[in-house]
Amino acid sequence: MTTRCNEVLRLFGAKPLLIEAAKLDAVYATRRPYALQNGIAIIDIAGVLANEPSLFDVIVYGATAYGQILDEVEQAIADPEVRGILLRVNSPGGDSDGAFETAVALARLGKQKLLWAVADNSMFSAAYLLASSAARVYIPEYTGGVGSIGVYAQHVDWSEYNRKLGVKVTYIAEGEGKTDGNPDEPLSDAARATLEAEVARLYGLFVSP
Repeated sequence: MTTRCNEVLRLFGAKPLLIEAAKLDAVYATRRPYALQNGIAIIDIAGVLANEPSLFDVIVYGATAYGQILDEVEQAIADPEVRGILLRVNSPGGDSDGAFETAVALARLGKQKLLWAVADNSMFSAAYLLASSAARVYIPEYTGGVGSIGVYAQHVDWSEYNRKLGVKVTYIAEGEGKTDGNPDEPLSDAARATLEAEVARLYGLFVSP
């Protein structure tokens, strides 16, 4: 049976992700519009996070673009009626591309106006990374979930399936490693080493002070 978790992993492919895979089958809230309450701008970080989510990701998985988060925070910074910003987070994490750049930008913007974050109710992996840029992070005492500090990558090998269908895929390429990690053949030792190194590099960024 195809689960929401498997579908998300299929769509994202083998690129390193900052995500809590076990939480993907849970229902995550869709994004609500920008709100202002008592001078506090409430900005939602919901669903799977991505640098450039497709329309399918947005509609089906409630994906949030990193750029959209920064745009809304920057608008709130420029708004004279806003005296503080609250990131309302309900996300399992997501794409590593753009995640660290967004976290650094949020920390910089948080020096201009007060920036806090609250888990509502999940704040995992890349979502936790973004929230950690806030001056304060609030977690519901009994039902909130945060953490899942880590990085993983998935490679899907279609070669056996293709063989059964009688499909043979031939790659013609120039450049060392150009076809590394393609789904039509088993993951080579060199490709695996490259992917492992990238996962380790991103994890180092995640846990560095």
